Amino acid sequence: MSGVACADDTDPGRVDAAVVSVVATGCGNDYARGTATIVDIGSATDNTVMVLTSAHTVAGADRIDITHDGVAYPGTIAAFDPNTDLAVIAVETRPSDAIAAVTPAALAGKGLSTAAAASRAATVVLYRDDIVDVRSVNIVRRVNITTENVYLDGDSRRPGYELRANIATGDSGAPVVIDGRVHAMLWSKSRRSDDRAWAVDVVRARTLIDTQINTGDLGEVDPTRCRP
Repeated sequence: MSGVACADDTDPGRVDAAVVSVVATGCGNDYARGTATIVDIGSATDNTVMVLTSAHTVAGADRIDITHDGVAYPGTIAAFDPNTDLAVIAVETRPSDAIAAVTPAALAGKGLSTAAAASRAATVVLYRDDIVDVRSVNIVRRVNITTENVYLDGDSRRPGYELRANIATGDSGAPVVIDGRVHAMLWSKSRRSDDRAWAVDVVRARTLIDTQINTGDLGEVDPTRCRP
């Protein structure tokens, strides 16, 4: 049974109830684990739950399990952007499934300006060992992250934020919340500083996954491709 562990008095609104675990298996029986969020996006219906997570966690997967309240549900990739590292997993549900009753987290409708992002308090909601862990973080600044795509074979420039936060492997995909809305998704910890991390701006970086969900077509993107 999953629970909520609050590290401080920060209120994440209702987002903490929508945070789940994602486990992807594939590419030679390798598996990856991350955090994900049930969100209100695109073609979500009474029979489908849409879950936002990091693309690098699910790349090459032939099985994806979304775990909520100790129960695992199979999912399929509905959207996948190897450049911004955003992915959406669709989970088909029955009325009796507990996950179907979860209120989706609201995505921010407008990104933070450079001034508004500077030294801004926020909350990150992690899923660790079947526990939803709510922690306070600080947004240091708005940035454009220059890195490689999820396959490490091309350059990527993704809008995001620098955070002052302590995160660990498996925290990728966790939502960064301000005023009860998801503004960003954890991407990576810093290799140089234990208290620095990076998050992808889900407002400015969502163009491709929105198009894929609305059209039902991934286009030229191949999410079954294995990462090196």
